[in-house]
Amino acid sequence: MGFECKKVLLFSAFFLSGAVIVLIPCIVVIARRSNNCPVQTTTTMTTPPTTIWNASDYQSNSEYYQSLISPRNFDQSDNLRLDRLSSPQFHPTNGKSIIYLRRQYHMPDLRGSTTTLHWLDLETNTTVQLTRPIWGIHDQQFFWVDNNTILFLSNRASTDLRQIFQLTLPANVSQTADFIDPIQITNYPLNIDNLLVNRQASRLAFSCQV
Repeated sequence: MGFECKKVLLFSAFFLSGAVIVLIPCIVVIARRSNNCPVQTTTTMTTPPTTIWNASDYQSNSEYYQSLISPRNFDQSDNLRLDRLSSPQFHPTNGKSIIYLRRQYHMPDLRGSTTTLHWLDLETNTTVQLTRPIWGIHDQQFFWVDNNTILFLSNRASTDLRQIFQLTLPANVSQTADFIDPIQITNYPLNIDNLLVNRQASRLAFSCQV
């Protein structure tokens, strides 16, 4: 019985010795690898504040260039600062005035744009900006309904969706000292496109994309 116990103890001692011999290199390898691992650092991302463009920081390109002191060469940024004029339409009765669209960009960083309605007297060359410029707001696709009423599309709605607006011109547009606030006609939950008005201005058609 005593011999059997000694035999068991002897085998146990050999087994433990072998386990220790195998375990020591593993511990050394793990320790070296942990020392070679780079220390992980936490990077904090800082987001720049969002700039809101509105009528309070409105500046035309002519005002911007008048504020420059020293002359410089014309480059691609100056090309972007040029106003885009489009879609002129004559007065439906006398043809002595036109309304057109004017797209202009935020000065001086060009990080926003707006499209507004303008009126031009062809006899006196008097120009009046009809709708208020707000960065991100674009008027488009306008129609003369009668001598002093304009229908047009714009995203001036509180929902930021394109809707139909009506602009009523005063009797003497050339004497207009401030912007004219348009009236919102539609309030659909979708953007309105492709506005059409018949010659009698009694019917209109448009499309909405779902």
